[in-house]
Amino acid sequence: MYDENIETVLYNEMTTVNSQLISLVNKVKLADSCYFMYNNGMIDEFIGNIHEFLKQLDFNRKKASSDRLNSDVLSHIYQFLDNTTLQECCCLVSKLWRQSVDGLQVGVRGENLDNFLNGSLVKNVAKLTLIISGDAFKSLANCRSLDKMKSLDLLSLSNVAVEHLTKCHTPNLTELNLVDTIRIY
Repeated sequence: MYDENIETVLYNEMTTVNSQLISLVNKVKLADSCYFMYNNGMIDEFIGNIHEFLKQLDFNRKKASSDRLNSDVLSHIYQFLDNTTLQECCCLVSKLWRQSVDGLQVGVRGENLDNFLNGSLVKNVAKLTLIISGDAFKSLANCRSLDKMKSLDLLSLSNVAVEHLTKCHTPNLTELNLVDTIRIY
């Protein structure tokens, strides 16, 4: 069972333990060597717990990095496949492939927008990051294939773009992130 607040709890505990470790390091420097000889078992257990924590932390960091790399590589591969192949073949390869097809995260520059909107990937995009000008938004407003898109990040926005953006067909859009301020053209 996954606790939604686990990240906050983990962060707070790691911050507390980190402060305690810094304090502990300073105290270890002051301790007499006899202390370490008489408390050898407890020290070995302490070191074992730290090693176990570091091993688990390293595993999770590598897994997160690998998942991100795999998603990026898969997204690149998907560009060369039609939607039928994506849905009927790629989704069956593995859970990671199915999740990456169902929730593609794509970044597009203005000069590539038309190619992207006419390609097979557009139907599977869940998150889209756009770096485009007002004229390019006209193409986005005419696209009827963004039904799965839940999140849209805009890195540049003008009054003209806002007009086109209001006409976009994005029924599942729940998150709109405006990175740059609105510029009047």
